[in-house]
Amino acid sequence: MKSLLTLTVLTLSIVSFGQQLTFEEWQKKSMTDERLLPKFGENKKENKADKAFLKDIMKEFDSKEEASNHLVDLGFKYLYKGDLITAMYRFNQAYLLDEGNPNIYWGYGAVYMAFEKFELSREQYEAGLKIDKNNDNILIDYGTTYLAEFYIHLQTDEVKANEKLDKAIEKIAKAHSINPENSNSSYKLSICYLYKDNCEKAIQYLDISEKIGNANISEAYKAELSDKCTKSDIDCSSIKTGKYRIYSEAAGETIIERDEKYQIEENRKHGYKLKLEVTWIDDCTYQLRPVEDLLNPDNNNLPEMVLTCKVIELTENGYIQISSSDMDSTELIGELTRIE
Repeated sequence: MKSLLTLTVLTLSIVSFGQQLTFEEWQKKSMTDERLLPKFGENKKENKADKAFLKDIMKEFDSKEEASNHLVDLGFKYLYKGDLITAMYRFNQAYLLDEGNPNIYWGYGAVYMAFEKFELSREQYEAGLKIDKNNDNILIDYGTTYLAEFYIHLQTDEVKANEKLDKAIEKIAKAHSINPENSNSSYKLSICYLYKDNCEKAIQYLDISEKIGNANISEAYKAELSDKCTKSDIDCSSIKTGKYRIYSEAAGETIIERDEKYQIEENRKHGYKLKLEVTWIDDCTYQLRPVEDLLNPDNNNLPEMVLTCKVIELTENGYIQISSSDMDSTELIGELTRIE
């Protein structure tokens, strides 16, 4: 699964590029060029050139905060091109404008990430989180340092590798809880859970990331997930449509009628009848999204949720599935019985 490491660490956090300098060369160069050190090595004294720079840049922006973030964005653009030197220059210029901008440390950490100096990256991310503990971008890349180390240790120490993977999930999941609309967190959680052999969550988070519109999702990753998570001897073609009954003590009886596009669910105990859109992810896994309240057609407050159902066994009169929602981590096992 080395391709996933490259995808995760380089494509989503920095970029795959021909390294121009070794870290040792970078350190040597920084001895004569303090602009290559975070915050100018803590020794920066504003000179005439800095004053001129600050004056010129502020002609284009209404605030130092806005100008600083613009320079951070420029820094990442240079980083993606493989120009680490100019990237660090821009991050330090952003620091000159607004020392309290946490995104500066996101940039500093990304430079060290390019050199695979993960401890140094984490030092910068910690500094940024002291300013803004809810910075989802920093948390995502913080988690990515552990994901990279997971792969490194996987070759020699599985226990340590799994410890790193758990730390990666902890950081990235926190970022996702803070900002579910950041598609990089859901994409990376998908990758983490694929390593965890949790196909349900890997598929769930990939779907979330795709719905948001993550342009970084590669066909190679989707193919790898599909290959790992759809190997099954079950032929689900016979249960994709039909009328079924499912019962639980909490929910009572629910009647389900499904065709190729939609599923109608009716539960008299709780007084609802919903129309849900059906999307088959693979031969035996489908997702449901509420689209209409059939008892109250004017109801515009339908649950904004995605229910993922994976068929794990066919029975004489139906099938058994594991279902989970994108709203919590609970997984439920239920048996659906066909109604003739």
